[in-house]
Amino acid sequence: MGRLLVFVVTLVVCLTPCSLFSASEADKITPLVEEAGQSYKAPPGPRTSSENKEFDIDRLDRIEAAVVHPFKSANVGTEVKGVIDRINFEEGDPVSKGSVVLLISPDRYKLMGKKSEERVKGLELSLKNAEEDLKTKEELLSLNAGTQQDVTKAKTQMDIERHRLLEAREELKLALMDLESCKVTAPFSGYLAVRYKQPEEVVNQYDNVFALVDKSKVFAVANVPESQAPKFVKGARTTFVHGSGKKYEGTVDKVGVLVDPQSKTLKVHILIDNSSGDLQVGTTGSLELVQ
Repeated sequence: MGRLLVFVVTLVVCLTPCSLFSASEADKITPLVEEAGQSYKAPPGPRTSSENKEFDIDRLDRIEAAVVHPFKSANVGTEVKGVIDRINFEEGDPVSKGSVVLLISPDRYKLMGKKSEERVKGLELSLKNAEEDLKTKEELLSLNAGTQQDVTKAKTQMDIERHRLLEAREELKLALMDLESCKVTAPFSGYLAVRYKQPEEVVNQYDNVFALVDKSKVFAVANVPESQAPKFVKGARTTFVHGSGKKYEGTVDKVGVLVDPQSKTLKVHILIDNSSGDLQVGTTGSLELVQ
């Protein structure tokens, strides 16, 4: 019996690394070890699915990386070219709709307008003379003192003068529009975000001269997982959580219809009242649906 015990102990010591035998072999050895008065514990098996839960995006109760965008923004350009006379606002200043933000020197356009106006007056006089000439020719024809050819020529000349006058009046309208366009105004109320030009600089037609933003209301824009998109229906109440922890109530205003094939997300716009001006454009935070 003593020799058997020594043999079993020696066998266990030699085969202790589990990698040297299979699970079935370990089952055969375990009873022998227990008989020798020693205990044996099998290595732990793989974790169950309940112990190894995978990240489930469908269970998220918050959408991160929401960015604040202005409710309305515009790069405002010029309709005419020239030299900037003055700019009436600095970056960050509030601007009311219709306010003259930038003025292009109007002298050249004043002269063009005056020239067009004088041309209109001259052609109005020419048309009046042509009409009187036609009337005279028609009277002479009625008295057999003139010819039909004279009447036709007078009528043709009157039509030519009338056409010239119409063209001149259109040119005058354009000249007056160009003169008025020297005043570059704000298309809506907001804040002057960027000044692209400075006084005394030359601008060409359609150059951007300043950027205007309306942040009385803002959008919190986030990419929502496709699986959670049905929760973000238009009108749903949502909370934007600022990085500081302050919360702002809003509603879903726009939901994208195209899913990004890589991120499997679509874009959602949350409309938030920002009349207090607390939320700055570019601020980041997270979104929570109001239960």
